[in-house]
Amino acid sequence: MVFFALASFQNLSILSLSSVALKPVHAFSLLFLPLLLMNKEVRINKAVTVFTLFVLAVSLWNYAHFGFDGKLTYYVFGLFVVVIFQNCGKKLTYDDWLDAACGAAAFVMLIVILNDIKWKGSFITFFSQPQKSHPYFPTVMSHLNLESTWLGTFAFAFYKKGPWKWVYACLNMGIALLYGSRCGMIVGAMAILWLFIQDLPKLNTRRNRIILAVILVVGAVVAVRSGMYEAFIGRALRRFLSKGSEIGDTARLQLWQYAGLTIRSYPLGCGAGNGIKALVEASGVPTGEENWCNVYLQAFVEFGWVGGALYLYLVCRMFWNGRKELLSNPFLAALSSYCVVALFQFRGGETIAFFLLAFYLATRKPESAGKNDPDLVVRNPFLRKKGEV
Repeated sequence: MVFFALASFQNLSILSLSSVALKPVHAFSLLFLPLLLMNKEVRINKAVTVFTLFVLAVSLWNYAHFGFDGKLTYYVFGLFVVVIFQNCGKKLTYDDWLDAACGAAAFVMLIVILNDIKWKGSFITFFSQPQKSHPYFPTVMSHLNLESTWLGTFAFAFYKKGPWKWVYACLNMGIALLYGSRCGMIVGAMAILWLFIQDLPKLNTRRNRIILAVILVVGAVVAVRSGMYEAFIGRALRRFLSKGSEIGDTARLQLWQYAGLTIRSYPLGCGAGNGIKALVEASGVPTGEENWCNVYLQAFVEFGWVGGALYLYLVCRMFWNGRKELLSNPFLAALSSYCVVALFQFRGGETIAFFLLAFYLATRKPESAGKNDPDLVVRNPFLRKKGEV
């Protein structure tokens, strides 16, 4: 729980050297090294390993031209997180994993709410100025779009927590509306729909259907009469309908129009974190953006045609193999929401995305792993018995 919670506080750093930052989650992960070293065998997911090694190879190949970018360490650390979950959590049950995820998510949500209360003046200013896209204040999970989105991905894990799942899901959607985060609203809506599907069997009784109808009608009346609908939902809808006209949307579209040129200029890729540098070199157009706001596009730009195709293949294969679990495994569902909004934000290699992947790999059913995709097994040379090969 502590490990996952620390991963959420992306703004915390112990030490920064150029583009690399040592964060509390990195330091905490070292506590698992003795446990890994005590294992006779260390299991490593083959797909994550292959992709990470490919990213490392492309980045090293381009080191002389573009230099080193700290984003490369995100992928290496992500692989380490997967290895930790697979080997140090072997004795944990499915419910243990859920409890760990929910405990961390609840703690992070509490910290976020307390921080929002501290900066309540920013929200008052935001809602008094309809032309503003977002409130502006220091967040605890990177910037506010990411904060809202990540909180939404955590909501799926609460599906066994009775009414508390709706408390968390509603708080999360409320934060997305407060932040004016469209990606946060999309993930929040996906989480609510997924949680609702889990509760569909409960609607078999007439009593439960009546209770749900009453709650929805009363909630709608209160929202409209109190002005909350116009202040929150109406404003959000207008932002969705005006997509492409805001500064952030315009910046994305300007980047994307040079994607083809950049990929053709660097067909073998330019290395992790070097996508924007490659764009400027290829197009001669300066930009203040730090990433492509599209994980799939960024994969093709930074890792080339082969790397981009490999990334798409691995993502599609994961969902195809796990298709029977999409409505039962909350971590796969959370990953699906990440993959949807990855069309509009993120830069790839996100630590929390790797945590969600690690949770899924630790809780998926054996048949979802695929018959031809066994884990790599590395024997510990220090724990081999005498004469053992």
